[in-house]
Amino acid sequence: MINVDSTAGIVTTIGSEDSNSSSNQTNGPLLTLVGHERRGRGGEPLDDLSAARVIRDAPIIRDARLPLYKGSMLRRFYFVLIVFTACCGFHRNVVEDVSGDHDLSIFKLQSVQGLRDGDHLSVQVGISDSSSVLSVSMRFAVGSPTKLESGNWYWTHPESTHMDNGEVAERSVTFLGGQDGPPSIGGSFDLLTPEGTPKYRLNLPVTELKR
Repeated sequence: MINVDSTAGIVTTIGSEDSNSSSNQTNGPLLTLVGHERRGRGGEPLDDLSAARVIRDAPIIRDARLPLYKGSMLRRFYFVLIVFTACCGFHRNVVEDVSGDHDLSIFKLQSVQGLRDGDHLSVQVGISDSSSVLSVSMRFAVGSPTKLESGNWYWTHPESTHMDNGEVAERSVTFLGGQDGPPSIGGSFDLLTPEGTPKYRLNLPVTELKR
């Protein structure tokens, strides 16, 4: 069941209704939207890919209520709004400061290159604000699912000789590709300090790799 807030006109929860008419109870929301934050049934935070999957897989019930107004055209409009929110509404910067102390929205994705060798994929990502450069190298084991095997990141700052660096930890990975075309890779990754603490977060959109 998809519920729409009758005041704000935005999706608030997505859940499934119990098919047992004698109990007439709900299983609870599969997804709750609180501002830009997505939470699962157990209250756990969801990343973009997980939230989109929940919305994609949520059952559509014939008498799903869109209580704002009557009329098929308006119902269609809100249905399109829901789908658009699922696919495009969860925008994130390509790199984020995990602590939230620094706004890194000026940094843009400059390049994504990679090469597949059998069941392994090597990827190099370049991010920059036109002065400092963040370079991320990752090696994936291609399979079902594709997993990050290892990764390292380096951030050079032109105003000093200091260079931040550390290892990369996987949060989620999306891999697309067959034998007939170039592979595509995306996902969410934590850039760790030398002590192993997440310092930055890389939000890599699914991108076709170029050599």
